[in-house]
Amino acid sequence: MSHKVLEGLLAATLVASATPSAPADDIRVAEPRPMMTLSDELTRRYGYLLTYEDAPADPTREAVVESRANGRQFIHPAWRAIIFHVEAQAQNANSSSASTETKSTPAPGKAVVQLGPNVIDPLIRQYNSSGNPGRFSALYDGDYAHIVQDGRMVDGKLIDFEPILSTIVPASLQEGTCWDLVKNLFDEVQQYRKVTIVNAFPPVNAWDARTCSIRGHDLPARQVLKQLLDQIAVRPRISPNDRFLWTLVYDPNENAYFFGARTAPRAAEPAIEAQKGQAQAQTPATGSKALKQAATPPPAKKN
Repeated sequence: MSHKVLEGLLAATLVASATPSAPADDIRVAEPRPMMTLSDELTRRYGYLLTYEDAPADPTREAVVESRANGRQFIHPAWRAIIFHVEAQAQNANSSSASTETKSTPAPGKAVVQLGPNVIDPLIRQYNSSGNPGRFSALYDGDYAHIVQDGRMVDGKLIDFEPILSTIVPASLQEGTCWDLVKNLFDEVQQYRKVTIVNAFPPVNAWDARTCSIRGHDLPARQVLKQLLDQIAVRPRISPNDRFLWTLVYDPNENAYFFGARTAPRAAEPAIEAQKGQAQAQTPATGSKALKQAATPPPAKKN
């Protein structure tokens, strides 16, 4: 796994600035995979449960090749700096001109705007019009929002892309150790999509020893993964309020997708200004192509 991809999975470095009186909270991102960095920052600031999945960039138009001192070359997605304007939050105690590393998630009792299309869709529109690689949308699933790439450039033309974890899988192994079930899930996705998925989330006791189960067959891989991670997160050494968030990142150097996961404490209940009809389970972002999450036969394989 390339060093920069591993760094991206573990942490996102960015500079953000805003003032308590500002109409929006501005988050400036100047590094590859801006939507992944943005997702991490929104989780850290506001406690939002956001996951991230991307797709291959067009190697002829959306890739940067770096030559190393040892003669090897490293490829990473091209990017343009972007300032995301987050709609004003009721809680602005963390807003300052300081680096994001000095900020913390909202204190208990502080209200934030409820996670939903009114928060995420404008940010996705900002990204999709910025000239950065690919096209993204959001899937709303209870208290989660899944940020997924649903369009990619091929030979200079933007085409639809089915997110890897939207693949319908049979979930043939219904009970066993959590580790075995996650491994079987990725094996099934790889079989249908003809891709390689590397689990960069190392096994821990909860994976090896705990028994997990899956409810249902012919489900989107994302739904199966969420079931399993929710079961792992309630092990005694993790607070019941902790949830797992994940990233699935394509590395062109390895021609593989790398999966990573981390826990994020559940913030105080989002309390205000939830727009009517928002946060419908599995609803795509406004203006993006609908992504089917129903249990249907596996779609045509696309890499």
